[in-house]
Amino acid sequence: MRRHSDRHPVRDSRPGRSGAPAFAAFSMPAAVLLVAAVLAGAGGCAAPPTGPRGLPRYRTGGLPFPGLFSLYATADPLSLGRHRAGYEQREPADEEVERGIVYTTRAGFLDIAHVRITVDTTRYCVEALRGAVARGDTTLTLNGSNKSLFHVTLCYPPGWADAPAAGRDALAEALCLRAGQRLAYLMMTWHELASWFGQRQLFFVDETPSAFTWEDTMSHVVGLRVAERALGRAAADSGEDAFDDAVTAALDSELLLLGAVAPSETDEAVRAVRGRWWAGGRPLKRQVDVGLSDDVVYPWLVPGLWFVPPATAPRPFRLPREGDLLGPGAPEFCTVLIEPRIEEAARMRRLLPGRPEWFSRDRDVPLLLEAVRRQMRRRFGEQVDDPWPAPADARVAAAPKAVRTPSTASRAPTAATRTGSASGKPSASIRATGRDTGTQQTQLGFY
Repeated sequence: MRRHSDRHPVRDSRPGRSGAPAFAAFSMPAAVLLVAAVLAGAGGCAAPPTGPRGLPRYRTGGLPFPGLFSLYATADPLSLGRHRAGYEQREPADEEVERGIVYTTRAGFLDIAHVRITVDTTRYCVEALRGAVARGDTTLTLNGSNKSLFHVTLCYPPGWADAPAAGRDALAEALCLRAGQRLAYLMMTWHELASWFGQRQLFFVDETPSAFTWEDTMSHVVGLRVAERALGRAAADSGEDAFDDAVTAALDSELLLLGAVAPSETDEAVRAVRGRWWAGGRPLKRQVDVGLSDDVVYPWLVPGLWFVPPATAPRPFRLPREGDLLGPGAPEFCTVLIEPRIEEAARMRRLLPGRPEWFSRDRDVPLLLEAVRRQMRRRFGEQVDDPWPAPADARVAAAPKAVRTPSTASRAPTAATRTGSASGKPSASIRATGRDTGTQQTQLGFY
């Protein structure tokens, strides 16, 4: 894969200089906040507790729009470096790009920090489950963000102990992967819930603006997909290097599939929803539907972008399910209770029947998500969780048109260059990003 630096000149990003990015550098107050946010875990990323190989190391996320407190920055999908799950830093040439926003034509906005954390969290959960199943345990406790604990009960299928070893081991590996993905997704969702209810790493940094913004959920979904590919490539007993290499390859492949675009085009997508999804450095919309009720997540896409094929409709992403492996009517392999261990849990309990001390994944988390939806609608309006409230047949016409910036000669604003031409030459989007964002029809569900 070619790097954008091979195609585009280096831009001078200092304020007031020609060729500077559309969203300029931080002011001094923002720089002070940046330090505080880094310490606090801005962008939905918390310092890791201990555990087998530990929960993911700290990464700084950002919001998908510019602002004094948003830590917004784009990332180049062709230059994300080599994934690093461990804490030991590498040489700069071998280091990962740990943060930045990337727009994709099939999954919408992604936060690379959230994707990487979800990948590493999935591995943490899968490895813990593998160990428990190998020992025959029926319970285990996993560390979560913000000191919360996740108490897991395992229900083995009937006849598990007497099943042939080969078949049992294969099913165990598949169940640990699916259950680990669901656990990781729950942990990421739990962090969003805690942020909305007021949990802070530093008392003077309000994290509620980062809760359930539209890049969060799809970043977590994509992280699950990347983790599945990486865990399939790296053997269970492989070391950090093998896993990091597997994640690097899987992330590159996933972004290619999803139609990731260049940083300048991500900026255009961000500008296209200004005044609709965000304004004044604050979010106007939130994606509260994380798919826990029906196991389906719809990405928030931006129509009307010149580099996206016309009438590209969102396609659903299915979440992984243990039940697909066990058959209809079988009991769940995992049941989960969350021990909050945060002060904000008292506010959550008041919204739940019986005010439980611990929260059930299946009973209480959906109720908390619905309570969040009601609170957001009261505070921000009934359409806060609808990206394009206009009727479906008018969404494309009503959506804002992105301003085309002729940064390269390849970006000719013709209909032929948007989806390819009759001559068979690649479209402008393919030449600009190295990706065909219009012709692949790959199924995006897990299975």
